[in-house]
Amino acid sequence: GDTVAYPGEVGAVVVKPIEGSDVGCAVSMDSNTYGEFEPYLAGASAVCESVRNVISTGARPIALTDCLNYGSPENPEVFWGFKEGVRGISEAAETLSLIAGEAIPIISGNVSLYNQSKAGNSVVPSPVVCCVGRIDNIHLVVKSPLQKPGLSLFCIQTPQRHMAGSILVDVLATQKKLNKADFKQVFDINLALEAKQNQALLSLMDQGIIEACQDISYGGLYQCLVEMLLGERANQPLGLALDFSYSDDLTSSLFSEVGGYVIAIERASEETLQKSLNGIEGLLYHKLGHTTEAPQLTLKKAGDVLVSLSYEALKQAFFTKNESVFATP
Repeated sequence: GDTVAYPGEVGAVVVKPIEGSDVGCAVSMDSNTYGEFEPYLAGASAVCESVRNVISTGARPIALTDCLNYGSPENPEVFWGFKEGVRGISEAAETLSLIAGEAIPIISGNVSLYNQSKAGNSVVPSPVVCCVGRIDNIHLVVKSPLQKPGLSLFCIQTPQRHMAGSILVDVLATQKKLNKADFKQVFDINLALEAKQNQALLSLMDQGIIEACQDISYGGLYQCLVEMLLGERANQPLGLALDFSYSDDLTSSLFSEVGGYVIAIERASEETLQKSLNGIEGLLYHKLGHTTEAPQLTLKKAGDVLVSLSYEALKQAFFTKNESVFATP
């Protein structure tokens, strides 16, 4: 009850917990499988994604809770992975706080150990992190679906070429187009840059220029764009005209799972956005293109059309898990 924004139309569910008040509570719970390669990243990334999801609605993170899933702590390798996961959660909570000198408090949690088979094979280290945020006015919640043509899309992200643990590698391995075992390095996490991205986005939210926002995580930029196009409660089918001429590596630009955001704004607000972001050291952003009335996803580079998919084809792929369409780019 009292739900303001539902799953599929926002990155974090927003509820109105206090009768007679317009203050909202945003909640997101996230995990990943990066612990197969780097347990520290699994913990830190779970915090980062849950925080990004809350911030993408316009809320500010105020508390975290976690559920830590590991094998037997009597196994030195498992215990090391547990230690690294906790370290990742701790450092992310400290770095991403919006209050100087204080971490985002971890107010509760639980630890689940001995998750393994009789043969002793442990589960992939997989911490689950829930973030709770506060938004002062529920009427200002920013949603993720793209609602009208003519909006400019910008990406705030610094992609990397390391793809181990990514959806792209999983999909192509399933299609026998690559050997999953050849991919052993996951992306490096930059918590200081994550913090800068979050603060920059909240500043843009405060200026009231963001029409839609979605965080980049599992599946990368491509998955983020598809979710914004197909989001719940969208008014009408729209399209995207995208230009990746800025990219020297289309694969990493589209599928890197380094954290970031895609935002949609009115064209008249582009100068305001650029003034806000240009002065932030280390922050990388690009204009991707714009929304269109024609329900078609078109991706170009240097004038060449690389991808052209109808809204219906994307919708079918998204809701039936048709991996061949997902992997087209």
